Amino acid sequence: MGEDMADLVVWIRENAPGCSKTDPDAAADALMGTPYVHGRGYSRWDVLKAMMVAV
Repeated sequence: MGEDMADLVVWIRENAPGCSKTDPDAAADALMGTPYVHGRGYSRWDVLKAMMVAV
């Protein structure tokens, strides 16, 4: 996992704890719309992988 992905995992842990426990697809879509994720150019797949690690 690259440094950027590690940053994303930390951000998810701090800002969206437990997001992958309910509806991972909906959570990933919601996170994709945040300025942090969108601004850094993460893909939806990046967000899903980071959510799995953040749990």
